[in-house]
Amino acid sequence: MITEENWGWHLNKRGVGTLYEEKACRYLKEKNYEIVCKNFYYEKKEIDIIAVKGGDLLVFFEVKYRNLKSKDFNPYESINHKKMTGLMKAAEGFLASNEKYRDFFSRYDVILILSNPMMGDEEIVHLKNAFCDEGGD
Repeated sequence: MITEENWGWHLNKRGVGTLYEEKACRYLKEKNYEIVCKNFYYEKKEIDIIAVKGGDLLVFFEVKYRNLKSKDFNPYESINHKKMTGLMKAAEGFLASNEKYRDFFSRYDVILILSNPMMGDEEIVHLKNAFCDEGGD
């Protein structure tokens, strides 16, 4: 049986991503976010999670998992310009096809799930307003 403890030997990259996106969803639900959509695709761009907070805030989430045993990895630099641009493009597509959210305030957040296998623990870091859509090109 595959469990969270032994998943690493059994899951491909997509499977690992799904596992951590589910952890992120549980975290967000605990923080009173309502999950609207998972894995929304638009023009080959993906938004991991879309959620509503407080009835008028629509949040587009990118979920990143990182194993902290890598010495030269900075998890806070894991979202590059290309990823941000793709997320914003997909958000435009979501809003264009979901009229009920067009008047909501929106923001782009990142959920980092940081694992330290040597210590056997994980930390979830929620970066609110991780980047913004400044408009234009």
